[in-house]
Amino acid sequence: MPKWLKIVLIVLGVMIFLCGVSGLGAWSWYGANKDKLKGVSERAKKEGAAFAFNHDDEACLDEALRRLSARSGIIDQAEHKLFLKACLEKAARSPGFCTSVPPRSEIMAFAQWAVERCAAKGKTGDQDCSRLMQSVQEACQSGS
Repeated sequence: MPKWLKIVLIVLGVMIFLCGVSGLGAWSWYGANKDKLKGVSERAKKEGAAFAFNHDDEACLDEALRRLSARSGIIDQAEHKLFLKACLEKAARSPGFCTSVPPRSEIMAFAQWAVERCAAKGKTGDQDCSRLMQSVQEACQSGS
């Protein structure tokens, strides 16, 4: 067997091993934290619905962005998206809120819209904000 092939196989074997260890670590972490994650999810949905009771959709977005500014870890971002989704489902729809939101099929148009919408909210260049805008798109597309 040529030396270069041995090197390639060793590198490939190490990569497969590392992927397996990473996968087992992620599975273990999820198993240890799934109840906490479920609690966070339920709490975010309840808070979103409660906030929507006396606020409109624009206020829901502003509150989700405020929360995102305070805490922006990966789990926090998921929590804020769930809050915003629940809030937008229950909140009163303000005129023009969904007017310029591109459909899901227009990925590049949505990305540009999200960047512009975040900039209008004072979050220029904030990728976390752009990801949060997916909840706005989903709410506007579902018609809720």
